[in-house]
Amino acid sequence: MGQLAENEFITPPVRLHFPALFKKAPVPDSDKETFQATMIIPQDVDMEAFLGPWKKVLVGRFGRETAKKVIKQLKAKGRFPIHDSAEKDYDGYEEGTHYINASANYPPLVIDQKKRPILDANKLVGKTEDERDELIAEAERRIYAGCWVRLHINLYAWDNKWGKGVSFGFKTVQLVKKAEPFSVATQNNTDAFDEIEDDDDLDEGLDDLTGDEVDDLDGDDDEDDLGLGI
Repeated sequence: MGQLAENEFITPPVRLHFPALFKKAPVPDSDKETFQATMIIPQDVDMEAFLGPWKKVLVGRFGRETAKKVIKQLKAKGRFPIHDSAEKDYDGYEEGTHYINASANYPPLVIDQKKRPILDANKLVGKTEDERDELIAEAERRIYAGCWVRLHINLYAWDNKWGKGVSFGFKTVQLVKKAEPFSVATQNNTDAFDEIEDDDDLDEGLDDLTGDEVDDLDGDDDEDDLGLGI
């Protein structure tokens, strides 16, 4: 794999939920549509694999002191991007796991274990809508809610009328292994997703946070006192 940008990383294996990988899906309380994926992070995964890159983008974009305030505001509004799975009553959201919603404005590359495209976009060219839907449905039977995947994440900072923050985008999804599909009742529920911030700032974030009380800071330069407690 080529060198990743500072705002990018490859996840460890996670379980996929609410996938919209081949066609955009609506964003709740918005007129937008995006490609979407929820990552369910197993209990045995060190959350620093996700927090570390997120922290780096946040601090790099806003500076350390503002980053502390942003975390506090995101938590107060229930908009912190890494969630305790206990918040949801869905298949796979087990005690001790976490989940993250990721989105993309452009079609992600979706590949199998051998790095072969699960759906070759060239095969969609010249097809009728029904034919395209059939090819997409076939691909969705191969990579589905419940299977294990890895994602190529690109983090992006935003600063707009809703506030400041850093969100999870994604460029590639790789199938790792099959698993029991999640129940149909939970597979297309857009309530799992937060509203996407204005992404005019997409990919602007560059430049790495953990602890539970934001107010309980020691004032040094250690980035592990920024009030995350995950």
